[in-house]
Amino acid sequence: MKAIINYNNTLCELNSAKLRLNLLMDRKEALYCKYFPMNKPMNSEHVDGGHTIKDPMTRYLEELTRINDETGKSLDQEITEQRNEVNKLEYYIRLMDKTIKELRGMEAELYRYIVIDGVNISKAVEKVSEKNNKSLSTVWTIYHEYIKENLNKLKKNKKL
Repeated sequence: MKAIINYNNTLCELNSAKLRLNLLMDRKEALYCKYFPMNKPMNSEHVDGGHTIKDPMTRYLEELTRINDETGKSLDQEITEQRNEVNKLEYYIRLMDKTIKELRGMEAELYRYIVIDGVNISKAVEKVSEKNNKSLSTVWTIYHEYIKENLNKLKKNKKL
């Protein structure tokens, strides 16, 4: 059961890290749109090969790499670090997937069907009850209750 809780927490962390990365990428895109608007044609006087401050690419790169006083990092650094965090968590999830698939027990089997394989809860309960020769009500009342809190935690996290 501890493995399921750890897997669940790591999945929630991964979802949060992905949301943070999306937010940072949106900020970068907004910054790009600020200096390179789609509805305004470029004038030749604004683009001169990057030799003066009038060049929008220079100003864009300057603002992208400017250190934020609150975070102590530039937007570019934050994006890089967040990408690394997402990659690291995805790696851990892949490792944990293998471990979860090797777990034995009906609650682990039920959790695996629902979370990893993406099977509907009702269908997963049916599969587990058939495979283990247990009644549907037994699986619902006993084994589903073991993992219900973890499933609800994941569901709330995905809605955010």
